[in-house]
Amino acid sequence: MRRTLRSGLAAALMATAALGIAIPGTADAADDSASPASSAAFSYRCATGWAVSLADGVKIRTQPRNDADVLVTVTKGNERQCLQGYYITGDHYNGCGVYDASAWIYLWTPSGNGYSAMTCWGDVYS
Repeated sequence: MRRTLRSGLAAALMATAALGIAIPGTADAADDSASPASSAAFSYRCATGWAVSLADGVKIRTQPRNDADVLVTVTKGNERQCLQGYYITGDHYNGCGVYDASAWIYLWTPSGNGYSAMTCWGDVYS
């Protein structure tokens, strides 16, 4: 019984892999879905120079690290000026509906300038 179950699972995995190879474009589908054009829910490099917080409790830190000092914690809807067209790769985080992200944007605050999880900010359009 155990051997049959393993054989069936192995066959199913190989068939799934074969479909990905046989159908052109399916291997890149996951990468395409993460492009800025198709996932405009969060900011992409602070496109407009202004960003709005997408959640309560979003932290702006001194460095793009999860353990860096917090300059300020903002509420949903808070708008901040950000360095347009810029982001940096820092510590990985899970935030605002995105798992294992690592992009941080640079924001201005009265307490000093700092970094925040890019997936927790949306671009502000006039």
